[in-house]
This record gives sequence, structure tokens and C-alpha cells, in this order.
Amino acid sequence: MMTVDTLHWFPLHIQNMDAFKEVAKAYDYLLKIAADDISIVLDNQFLDTLTEEGVALRERILGIVPGPTDSLEERRQRIKGYYASDLPYTENKLDDVLSAMCGPDNYSLDVDGSTYSIVVKIKLNAINLVNNVYDVLYRMKPSNMMLTVILMYNRHEILALYPHCVLAFYTQGELRNKVLEMNDLCDNVANFTCGDIYNKGYTWEIMDTIGIRKVV
Repeated sequence: MMTVDTLHWFPLHIQNMDAFKEVAKAYDYLLKIAADDISIVLDNQFLDTLTEEGVALRERILGIVPGPTDSLEERRQRIKGYYASDLPYTENKLDDVLSAMCGPDNYSLDVDGSTYSIVVKIKLNAINLVNNVYDVLYRMKPSNMMLTVILMYNRHEILALYPHCVLAFYTQGELRNKVLEMNDLCDNVANFTCGDIYNKGYTWEIMDTIGIRKVV
């Protein structure tokens, strides 16, 4: 936020007068409002910093209807995809659009010219973008190719990394649909046995920061 000190710019002989102090306070208030408004205008010039108002404006222009649970970042990602989906419509362009909409690590793309098929798998942390991804890609794909957009659910080989004493806290539905947070610490925890976890004295508060997370 911009720091405003109007009184500093007044001549010294009037800076201590109460009347001019009040005038300076009024100017400070109005200038801060103006500075904040300018900052919002600048933020809305770029897709990465769109405010709620900027996102809503572009959604109206593009004809996008956001979901009731969509976050601001998800709405920004969706708008990026619409702007990225211009000509030329190539496989590389398709990959760029998916990266803009879902994030570079949240999808897989398989284009098979021999079977005239395009299969896109989206990870669970981009679940709210499935319908929009389909709409954008449908407009981009050749008319003689079939498009399939599906969610990338957790499979046995992923869940098998975690000890049973951790997985036992979840239902089958939770494990299938859960977004698994993977990082260096989580990889280490995934290699622990149940005995390791008990012996290390890990609490659920600790596990929540380094291992599989339970959504309450």
C-alpha cells in the first residue's frame, strides 16, 4: 500500500497548525483511496493478478459461467486457457492450453493419430476445470478426432507407497478421490513401515505436514 504524508509537503510554518493538519488528513485519506484504485486497475491488466472484479468482467466477455465453489485462482486459470486457445491449433498449442488451464503438472495428454483420438487426463486438484477443459479443447480439435476428458483417480500403485496404518484412516472412496500431496518429506514417509511411524512418535499433527492428508 502506498504511504501518503501530505503534511510533510506543507511549508514548515503551517505544519503545526491544527487546521492544516486536518486538511492533510483529508488529503491522505483521498490519496490512499486513489492509490488503491490505481493498483487494482494495474492488477487487472494481467491475468495472473486479476482481482475478483477483473475476473468477473473477463468471464462476462468470454461467456464463462463460474461454478459456485470455484476459487479465484481456478477462475484465473480457466480464463488463461480461453485466451491461450487461439490459432494455430497444433498438438503443442493444445499442450500449452492445458498447461495454462490446469497447471503444468496436473494433466496428461495423449494424441493418437492412428485412432483419431485425443485423451486428456486431469488430476483431482483441477477437478473444477473438467467441463471448461472439454469445451475449450472441443473447439480446438479437428472435427474427425474424438475427444475424451477424464479425471485421473488414484490407482493401487500410488496408494501402495503408503503404510496400511495411514491408509486405514480413510474409506475406499476417500482414497480413490483424494488429492495426494507429494513432496520430498512425503516420499520419505511413504517408505516408512507402521512400526517406523509408531517408533518415531509421529502424531497426526506431524503427519498432516509431511504425509497423506485427511480432509475433515
